[in-house]
Amino acid sequence: MTEMAPHEMCVDDARAAAVERAPRPPVRRSSFGRTLRNHCYRLVLLGALAALMGLMFLGQTLSAPDWLRDRIAERIERALPGVQVSFAEMHFVINAGWRPRVGVSDLALTDANGQPILDLSSAEASLAMRPLLKGQLSPKKITLTGARATFRRAADGAVALDFGESGQVVEEAPSLRDLIEIWEERLLRDPLQALTEFELRALTLNYDDVRSGRSWTVDDGRLTLHRRGDQLSLAAGFALLSGRSYAAALEASYDSSIRSRAASFGIQITDMAAEDIAVQNAALAWLEPLRAPISGS
Repeated sequence: MTEMAPHEMCVDDARAAAVERAPRPPVRRSSFGRTLRNHCYRLVLLGALAALMGLMFLGQTLSAPDWLRDRIAERIERALPGVQVSFAEMHFVINAGWRPRVGVSDLALTDANGQPILDLSSAEASLAMRPLLKGQLSPKKITLTGARATFRRAADGAVALDFGESGQVVEEAPSLRDLIEIWEERLLRDPLQALTEFELRALTLNYDDVRSGRSWTVDDGRLTLHRRGDQLSLAAGFALLSGRSYAAALEASYDSSIRSRAASFGIQITDMAAEDIAVQNAALAWLEPLRAPISGS
C-alpha cells in the first residue's frame, strides 16, 4: 500500500472542508404543488364545516328568507310560461341521508289574467341528491294537500280535468286509461324522472258525468303513487257525497308497467247507491231499479 505524504493529506482535508462550507443551492418548491395543497386544505375545511352544519340542522325546520323565496318563485314562473306563482311561507328540512326537503304553504298558481289554476294549502317535495349535485331540481317525493279539482266525463267517454274554479282544462284525453298513460309518460322525462312517490291529501273533487247527467262530490280524497323501476302502483280512497243521508266509500287500485299498456285495476265500494253504480257503465244498467246501498269489490 502506498502511503500518502503529509502535505497531500492536508490538501484533501482542505478540499473536503471547502465543499462542506460551500452554500447548498436552495430547494425549489413547485408553485403548482403549493396551490394544490392549499386547495386540498380548503376543501377539507369546507367539507368539515358543511358536515358540522348539516349535523347541527339535521331534522330541523328552517324558514327561507324573502329573497330566496322570490328567486325560487321566479324560477318556477320561467319554467311555466304564462303562470304566476305565490305562496306564504317556505321551509327547508335536511332529512337523514342528507336528502333536503322543501315545502311551501298557501301555494297559488294563476294564469296571465289572474284566473286561479291551482290552490293548495301546502306542498312539499324531497329532492333527489344526484341531480341536485348537478344543479338540477328533481323531486324524489311530492306531497300536495288541499287541492280542489273537477273531473268531467263527456258523452263520448272523453275525460277532462281542471283544478280550482277557473274551468280551465289542464288535462284531457279520449278515456281515463289514456289520461293515466299521459301521466306515465311524464315519469320518463325530467323533471319527474327521479320521482318514486307522490301523495295527494285532502282532495275535494267534483265529478260531472255528462253521459248520465249526474254530478257527485268526493270529499277528503287521497291518492298515492309508488314507483319501483318501471312498475307503477296507484291507490285512491274517497268519501262520495251524493245528497243522501249517508256517504259512500270507494277504494281503488291500479298497477301497471310504465313502458307497456298492460295494467290491472281493482275497486271496492261501501254503501254506494245502486243507481249511482248503474249509470257508470252500460253493463251495470240492470242495477238501476234497485233502491239500496251496495258494498263489494
